[in-house]
Amino acid sequence: MSRPLVGAAAAVFPATGAPGEAATLEETGAFIAAYEEARGAPWDDDQRQVTGAAGLWARAFNAKKAALRADGGPVLRHLKIEAVDRLRLAGAYKGERCYVDNALAGSDSLPGPSFLGEST
Repeated sequence: MSRPLVGAAAAVFPATGAPGEAATLEETGAFIAAYEEARGAPWDDDQRQVTGAAGLWARAFNAKKAALRADGGPVLRHLKIEAVDRLRLAGAYKGERCYVDNALAGSDSLPGPSFLGEST
């Protein structure tokens, strides 16, 4: 199984289709650790970032779909809570500024398209 597939599966494996269902960060980590154990070798940092990026992509894609539905709030809220940590897992958040941080501070909307420290 490829790293992106493992990362995407790790981010959503407990979901059954109900709004807001997805793996927590802890469940994602446990899934990846179990996969590494089954394959008999851990991944290096770069390989872990690939799994993190794939998981983040899957969660962002689901949030995009949920935003079009009236019941999408749970999916959007769940991603908003974990967005910065999932960006870090993907190696995509290393700076001091992040518009996701502003969203976590109390905004009800998700950040705009430029959320890695550049102004929109």
